[in-house]
Amino acid sequence: MMSDVSTIVVLHDAAGKPAAADLESKLVESGVRNVQPADYRNFAHGRHNWIGKHPQDTGVIMLTSLRCKRLAESTAGLLPPGIPVVRLNTELDGYAGMLSLLIQGMCAVGELGTQSGIDPGRPGVAEFGRKLYGMGPYGFYVGARMHDVSDEKETCERCGVNPKAPGSRHCDSTECWLLDP
Repeated sequence: MMSDVSTIVVLHDAAGKPAAADLESKLVESGVRNVQPADYRNFAHGRHNWIGKHPQDTGVIMLTSLRCKRLAESTAGLLPPGIPVVRLNTELDGYAGMLSLLIQGMCAVGELGTQSGIDPGRPGVAEFGRKLYGMGPYGFYVGARMHDVSDEKETCERCGVNPKAPGSRHCDSTECWLLDP
């Protein structure tokens, strides 16, 4: 059912918001699924259009707390037939309800990862992703090249930063970053 969809709309209320954020980050950052989190009322306001225009490859995860049970049931009843829906419910209130939905969401991530053949905890990373991750806070790109201070030089020719100073491999001057290469 959910194995056939590439996008999941995660519907939530205030109690489900932490779980929705966690589902989104884990599923997207692992490449398991594209996720669109939406509060139930924002979904009604217009985010429902995604499902209307892409019903063949979209599913819904409904995070339901005691306070939004009726709204969630009404929303589910109005979804187009054939849209896969997974309901994660809690009968607990307050922080206990938030934690319950968060734990259920973590279990859903594991299941969706299994369906996709991707371990969300160790998804594998493309080479460009490794470079992006390792770029660091001063790896500002200018055009197609990064302004990087060579280890052989004592100072940056543009701004005088010493790359051999502790923690200073890249020039950190905004003015220098913005100069043409």
